[in-house]
Amino acid sequence: MPVGGAEDFAVVVSRYLPAPFDPVFLCLRDLGVLGEELHRAGREIHLVRAAPGKRLNVGGILRLARWFRDERIRLVHSQTYNTHAYVIPAARLAGVGCVLHQQKTFEPLKPHRMLMMRWLARSSHRVAALSERTRRDLIDAFRLREERTVVIPNVIDPAEFFPTGDRRALRRELCLDPEAFVIGSIASLNAVKNHPATLRVLGRLRNEGLSFAAYLFGEGKERPLLETMRSDLDLDRCVLMPGNKRPISPWMKALDLVVHPSHSEGKSLALLQAIACRIPIIASRIEGNVAVLGNEHPGLFDPRSLDEYYGLLSRAIREDAFTSELLAAQERLLADLPSAPRVAEKLGRLYTGISLES
Repeated sequence: MPVGGAEDFAVVVSRYLPAPFDPVFLCLRDLGVLGEELHRAGREIHLVRAAPGKRLNVGGILRLARWFRDERIRLVHSQTYNTHAYVIPAARLAGVGCVLHQQKTFEPLKPHRMLMMRWLARSSHRVAALSERTRRDLIDAFRLREERTVVIPNVIDPAEFFPTGDRRALRRELCLDPEAFVIGSIASLNAVKNHPATLRVLGRLRNEGLSFAAYLFGEGKERPLLETMRSDLDLDRCVLMPGNKRPISPWMKALDLVVHPSHSEGKSLALLQAIACRIPIIASRIEGNVAVLGNEHPGLFDPRSLDEYYGLLSRAIREDAFTSELLAAQERLLADLPSAPRVAEKLGRLYTGISLES
């Protein structure tokens, strides 16, 4: 159970699921950071080592199906491709209802994965997508029946994500400079998140004499590359990479600006959290980000254009009026934020319908 939007979705929504649903968490390889955190918090979490390596393990699927039967699991909700490959066939073998949740913007996969994903999607009782556009893409790609698909967006917990009353005091608690302009990115350190663009733009701004502190929160296989880039651009003192921070909410509330330059994205949880905390956003103009911010948000840029990204980030640091404009655009989104209690109710109705079918 790694740390990402899919896992956070499961944890947050589980707090609000209505009766009679009693969620438990399942990890297929190891507990990971989030699994250990849940275990320490006393949440019910299980480890079934069905997926010991990268190759699909048929024995693991059979073992997982037996575990579903032994534990009297009535329904499973799978969140990532690697998990789908084990959970969906195991659920069908065990006679258990199953939801396949596509947690990213849909893009064509390699041919063998496309065939596998099509079979998994058509074998599921319901296929959930983060946005209406992705739902339509899944229907077209896998020839799904519309009534078997549903939109379940990423969510924020209103009890955790809200504006801070005193940002300077919060920064002192977190050992951040209370006077700095603090930029944050909350995303895995992987190629799709486009962190090199952020470093290049920050290097350009630093060479112009602008003062800021930037934090790249997250972990991933690109950390060595990004650390090398940071040093080459002479950004070691003003760009920090503190890894995963849990909970992330106090760090989010301490920021002056969130940047999110991804090449591909689902309905980004980090953007939803920033909106709830009233933090201005600069993000790439891609489907997942536009699904959150809308087409007219003034902080959107083409992820292939460093100049556009540079221009927006430069304005955000230099111009209070521009950050106010960003916030004004986001203020209009607050009423429609997908809060965890509302989405949990919808999920409860979905689960009830599947339980009646299966």
